[in-house]
Amino acid sequence: HCLAMYAGSSEKDKRGEITLDGQCRVEAMADLNSKSPLKKPPGAKSHSRFQLFANEKIYEFQASDHR
Repeated sequence: HCLAMYAGSSEKDKRGEITLDGQCRVEAMADLNSKSPLKKPPGAKSHSRFQLFANEKIYEFQASDHR
């Protein structure tokens, strides 16, 4: 399996791929604006950040929410 990355939502400008195997893992990262991202006040503006450890590299990602 692999994770494909694109420049935009059109899926025409592929930026690269990350091969996923049994050695890969994902870890949540602390929110830049909060020391405790799990205790945000309701309606707080923040982004879910996480790291993918794959192929002896660490990739950092950010999403609009935890889903």
